[in-house]
Amino acid sequence: LHYACQNQAPAQIIYLLQKVDNRFACQIDNKGRTPLHFAAACGASDDAISILLREFPVAARMQDNFGKTPLILACSKAGNDALCGTNERRNETSSCGPSARVIRELCTACGKAIISEDDEEMSALEYAIVNALDSKIVSSLQKASSKTQRKLFRTRRRRLPTPVDERWDEFGEGSD
Repeated sequence: LHYACQNQAPAQIIYLLQKVDNRFACQIDNKGRTPLHFAAACGASDDAISILLREFPVAARMQDNFGKTPLILACSKAGNDALCGTNERRNETSSCGPSARVIRELCTACGKAIISEDDEEMSALEYAIVNALDSKIVSSLQKASSKTQRKLFRTRRRRLPTPVDERWDEFGEGSD
């Protein structure tokens, strides 16, 4: 399945391979990458990405050995040639970047991983901006990142410990 995703196999092939053994989508290569990592990096079709996400949605949150999630790989054009090769089909179909549908599905599936950074300290949003992806994609990544950060901030704020003065007052030792 890794090889099929790397070479942009049609969604029907991805589906059939997945039917043979539904554990294929869960397999991780020696660099920590799932088939979804390859599909996202190499410009697989929207339907192929959907099939992989349906079978193993956790893969959207997984970082490979370089800290890259499938979303980061989808937004990162530079460096994907080493992962995908430079076959002519990939160059023809993925030169314009990922589709808005792929980005939306990966954002939905990855949860908090949308704001994660790779080993180069870059997020998917930063890659999208650097690689001049479509403005609609950049905008949707900005909104999703902002929403996730607000949600995390609210969660952390609720968990903050009581200030020292208030804890001191609990013991009756506070100010008079």
